[in-house]
Amino acid sequence: MNITEGTSLEMDNVLSCRKKLTEYEMKLAVDNMLGFIEKVGAKTVGPVVKATYQLTNGIADTEILIPIDRKPLIHGDYEFKPVFRLKNALKLEYTGKYTEYPTAVKKYTDYILSKKLVPITAGYSIEKKFQDKTGEDLFSITTYVGISENIL
Repeated sequence: MNITEGTSLEMDNVLSCRKKLTEYEMKLAVDNMLGFIEKVGAKTVGPVVKATYQLTNGIADTEILIPIDRKPLIHGDYEFKPVFRLKNALKLEYTGKYTEYPTAVKKYTDYILSKKLVPITAGYSIEKKFQDKTGEDLFSITTYVGISENIL
């Protein structure tokens, strides 16, 4: 686990979709967005980024962001953001077992509290799943949270 202050997350030409979704529906929404991108002849130029604003009874108010190579004609649930900039972010990088991730999140939260940092955005996460040499399921996640620069 690694925590870094003062980082940023920057993307151009971002296709966005914000909905209330279950975990299963979130996977379908990402697949649908990727299918839409292919259908309009665009290409992804970066990782899928997810932000969860609120979680209630297993349903997450989630935004899915995918950087693409150009502005497509948008319809339905999608929005186009020509620029996405998250500045002065606190970045958490974790690679390991799913079962140990809550411990990393607690350390991240403790870090925020101990430094008296004030989060001002949702967490924007980039996740990759893979297996180690033994075939065990692992994942790598990088999460960015915007931090207020105000000193109160």
